Amino acid sequence: MRMKGPKSQRGTVVLSIDVPAEDATGGRVNDKLARKLFHMVDSRHLSASWVPQAPQQFSLREELAAPNTGHDLALVGDSSWIGKAAGRTRFARELAARVEAVRSTDINVVAIALRDAKLDENLDLLVKHRVGMIRGGRRGGEGLQPQSVRFGVWYSPITVVLPQPNDWSWFGKGWSLRQSVRHVIRAAGVAHFVIDGARMEGNTGALDALDLVLAHLQRQRDKKALAVTSMSGLTKTLIRKPTVKKATSILRAA
Repeated sequence: MRMKGPKSQRGTVVLSIDVPAEDATGGRVNDKLARKLFHMVDSRHLSASWVPQAPQQFSLREELAAPNTGHDLALVGDSSWIGKAAGRTRFARELAARVEAVRSTDINVVAIALRDAKLDENLDLLVKHRVGMIRGGRRGGEGLQPQSVRFGVWYSPITVVLPQPNDWSWFGKGWSLRQSVRHVIRAAGVAHFVIDGARMEGNTGALDALDLVLAHLQRQRDKKALAVTSMSGLTKTLIRKPTVKKATSILRAA
């Protein structure tokens, strides 16, 4: 079953980009890769949410802090500080410290990108720090449409992670993604594409294919058939629309 929206509405693709650490210690973001991915996205005037493993060492702070770029930043949320085992006190302390550390560099934290963690309580603390979006983890079994949870916080499940292993040719995976984009446009739905920088690093074929996907998104955006946005952009769109109920997938498997 496919969701149908008013014809005046456009489909939306959300881009978020996971930027790995430069080494196993996780102390510094891979700057060269981050700048490469930023250029690929920004040169096409597309917006994305950036999810650096080490946000305080993120080299794109000035670019993200610049006005009217449309880019924003999300924190990696894992079980070391999120979830029932961590508890409310630890979550409150860690959230405040992480948000304040990033905002001291004039970058706004808009979302938590979950990794091996579940966040379904203490959402009032997110509101306190003006964090309005939770990006789902990479486990399956999730609906593909955003859901309103509590206190005005939204949950955005991942539609697909790019690149997918052993299937990254333009006529293979790229074709499937173009089909997915077509379904999003027809249904005026939302798809969340996550670009996994760790899988992109040193993978020329994947980077070339990603550039083709971004070019396709740009063309659809320029035709006003599609909005391509960050998580903060999605939040603003959802606030203006009626609450989206959990629904079956509007996309084919990508």
